[in-house]
Amino acid sequence: NDDNGVLDREEFGMVMALLCSQIVSRVFVQLGATLLIVPLVAQYVLDFCEDLAWLMQVIFIRVDDADDLSDRFWGYAMSVLDFILPAGIKNCLAFVVNMFLEIVPDEFVRSLPLTMISCILGILFVPWILYNVDSYFTSLATRNDQLRKSQIIR
Repeated sequence: NDDNGVLDREEFGMVMALLCSQIVSRVFVQLGATLLIVPLVAQYVLDFCEDLAWLMQVIFIRVDDADDLSDRFWGYAMSVLDFILPAGIKNCLAFVVNMFLEIVPDEFVRSLPLTMISCILGILFVPWILYNVDSYFTSLATRNDQLRKSQIIR
């Protein structure tokens, strides 16, 4: 409190309380985000994608009786794919996909989308939350420091 450059017992207690609360909060937030929030959000994203795929199926198969729309869509998609990828790369890619599906168990293939979405959310979402927790405690420390300095000036 006296700005002498030395921490006394009271100042040390304030600093340690702030730092320990930041560490504990950060650990709880990281565990909560990693174990609870990310898997739930990943499941919602996957459900949304499945619903969107179902809607596209309804549009392309059930609504389009003459198959004109689906033929046009797949024709355009294949044209773009033919333009982007040479035949050798497409054949190699098809071979790798077929080998992958033969070797890898079905349970793994079924769980792969949820795992990929969870990993992507974990890479993007958890650091963002931790950054916000750190920003909060930095602003708290700055506010406490300004409050302490204003009390010294009085």
